[in-house]
Amino acid sequence: MLQELVSNRIIVAVIITMVLAQFAKVVVYWIRHKQLKMAVVFDYGGMPSSHSATAGSLVTAVYLVEGLSSLFAVTLILGIVMVRDALGTSLDTKRTLIPLKLRNLFVHTPTQALAGVLIGIVITIIVFQL
Repeated sequence: MLQELVSNRIIVAVIITMVLAQFAKVVVYWIRHKQLKMAVVFDYGGMPSSHSATAGSLVTAVYLVEGLSSLFAVTLILGIVMVRDALGTSLDTKRTLIPLKLRNLFVHTPTQALAGVLIGIVITIIVFQL
């Protein structure tokens, strides 16, 4: 069973994307603050959105394996819902938490979501080329 999971390119691409998107937050934090802070790997918000990266990766991987199939259509719809939900939840969280100055812990901007989707697409294409 483990061999089947490891040999499934969709699963491999999505997991690699999730991990790299989370670690990209460390790099972004380091660039912005000139300080290495590994704890940001566990943050829910910030640049890039790992939720959006995961959605972009999954949609891309299913497209590369299945083409324009019904499975791709379902995955695309769920990916859009996932990114939209992250942004919607972020907007609600932002309204609630801005007075508490905790905004950066949980929220994603549209730019962070778009960056996540693009990272997911690019990493998945690279994984599929290996």
